[in-house]
Amino acid sequence: MEAPGIDERILTEGVLTQCIRRDAPGKGNTQAVLFVHGFTGNAAETWRDGGSTPFPHLICADPKLTDFDVFIFNYKTNFLRPPPIGNISQQLGAQINQWLTGRRVVLIAHSMGGLVCMQYIINNLVVGRPLPVAGLMMYGTPMTGIELLRYAALGGSALALKLPVIGSVVRGVFGNKQLRDMSRGSEYLGRLFADWVARAVNGGNFDLDPTDRIWIPVKVVTGNDDWVVPEDSAKGFYGDTDWFNVSDRSHIELVKPSGTGDVVYQYAATFLAKCGEWKPPQVLTALRQQVDWLWKQHEGKLIRNWHFNFELLAKTTLPDGTFGLPDFYSFKVTECRYTLTLNSTLSSLPFGFALDSQTAEKLWRDNFAYLHRFLFGGLDVEERKKISDAVLDVLGKPAEQAWQTLFRNPKIQLRLKSDTEEPWYELTPGSPQRRDDGIVAEFSLPAEAKHLFNREVELDVSFESIIPNPIRNFTVEFPWLCEGFDVRVSVHGSPKYLAASRYMVGNAEVDVEALDLGALQKLSISSEELIMPNSRVVLDWQR
Repeated sequence: MEAPGIDERILTEGVLTQCIRRDAPGKGNTQAVLFVHGFTGNAAETWRDGGSTPFPHLICADPKLTDFDVFIFNYKTNFLRPPPIGNISQQLGAQINQWLTGRRVVLIAHSMGGLVCMQYIINNLVVGRPLPVAGLMMYGTPMTGIELLRYAALGGSALALKLPVIGSVVRGVFGNKQLRDMSRGSEYLGRLFADWVARAVNGGNFDLDPTDRIWIPVKVVTGNDDWVVPEDSAKGFYGDTDWFNVSDRSHIELVKPSGTGDVVYQYAATFLAKCGEWKPPQVLTALRQQVDWLWKQHEGKLIRNWHFNFELLAKTTLPDGTFGLPDFYSFKVTECRYTLTLNSTLSSLPFGFALDSQTAEKLWRDNFAYLHRFLFGGLDVEERKKISDAVLDVLGKPAEQAWQTLFRNPKIQLRLKSDTEEPWYELTPGSPQRRDDGIVAEFSLPAEAKHLFNREVELDVSFESIIPNPIRNFTVEFPWLCEGFDVRVSVHGSPKYLAASRYMVGNAEVDVEALDLGALQKLSISSEELIMPNSRVVLDWQR
C-alpha cells in the first residue's frame, strides 16, 4: 500500500527516485533525506514489507517533516560480479551533485549502504570538498565487518535455494567484491575505519585541517534478532548515546516499519527533526576552526594565580634624570607574580618594550617575562606620529641609554612555589638590544637556581616605564592559559573616572570592584576561573 498522496518521480533511470507529495508537487526544500539500501537490496523492496507503505513514503507524508525532500538511491548489488563499495560511493556522490545541490542532506542507510555513505563522506573530506551532509543514520551497518558465510546463507535464503545449491553461492561469495570489502579484517574496512575515526568520529582528529573533517549527528540502529550483522559490528565506533536497539527485528526487517507508530520509523523521524536544526557546512567549518584553536591551547603555556598590581601616575613630571620623556607619564608595576612550571630549556627570560602591536607580534616569544607596549587606539594620525618619532629617537641612541630612558629598576625574581621558606632568586639582566621598533634584554637565571627547572615556581616582575600622555587606556592581556587572576590598578592625579571593559574568550566570570578616593581611583578585577588566551581587560580613564 502506497502512502496517500505520494508519487515517485524518476530522476536517473534505475538510480535515483524522488518522492513527491501531490499537494505540494513543486515545493523545493533546502533539506533532503536520501535512502541508501544495502547488499542485494534495491530501492523498491528494501524499505517495505509486502503491501506496507515504504519507509521513504512515510517520511514524505509526515506533516512534521514537510521541510525535507525525500530521495531513494539505487545501485547494482548481487552475488555475481557487483561493483566495489568505493565505486558505488562515487556514483552516490555524482547523483547528489546533480540533483541535490544546495540542499542539506541526511543519509538513511541500511546494511552495506551505511558503508557506501561513509565512503562518500570520506571521499569529499580527503580533498577538502564542501560536504552537504547534515546527518547519517545507519541500520545494521557492518562497520567492523561480517562473517561471509552468514551473508551466503542470507543470499541462499533470499533466493529460495536448497542446501546443496547454497554451496555454489558460498563459492561465489569469496569472489564478490562487495562481500570481500565487508568481511571482518578486510583491507578495505581497515582503511575506512582509520579514515572515519580520523575525519568523522567526534569531529575527527584536530591535527587535520577543519575542511578535511566533519562533525555531524550520527545514529546507529541494531536489531536483537539480526544474526547477519552482530551488534558490536553495527555499533562500531559509537556508544549508547548514539545507538538505538530494536527488539524482535531481523537484519532485513530493521528498515521495514509497519507505520508511523513503529519504533523504527520514530527513531528516524526524531533524528531528522534534530538534523533539521543542524548548522550549514560553512558555519560548522568556521566553528570547528574556533574549537580547534580552543582545544590546541592545552598544548600551550599555563600560568596560575596571576597577581598584577600597577599604578598610573598621570601627573608625573618627566623626564626624571635619565628616565622618561616629556609629555609622558609613569607606568609602575609593583607586582606581576604568577605560578608556572619552569621549562628546563630556558636559561634566560626576555623582558622589554615594543613601540606598537605590530612590533610586539614580531618580538613576542612564549617565554617572555613581560613585554611593555603602547596601544594607539583612539589617537589621530598626528598624535601617533609625534609619539612614534619621540620613541624612535630614543631607540636610535645607544641601547643602554635607550633602556634607561624607557625603564627604571626592572627586576625579575623566582622561587620554589611549594616552599615559602625558599629564597627568591633574582635574575641577572643582560645587555639590552634594539629589535625592530623595540628593545629587549635577556635576564639570566643564576646558577644556584638550576634546581628549579621542571618544577612549579613563582615568578615576579616589577619595573617602572612610561606611557604617552595622550593615551588614556591600558589593556591587560592574557597571552597564555591563566587559572585565576587578580588585577589591581591605581590611577593618580584626580581622574574624572576609571572604568574596565571585559573581553573574555569563553564564558569565564570576572568581578570588578571600584574605589573612588578623589585624587586616587582604584579598580580590582579578578576571577578564579580558567581564562583563555586572547582574553583582555581594557581600562579607560580621563583627567
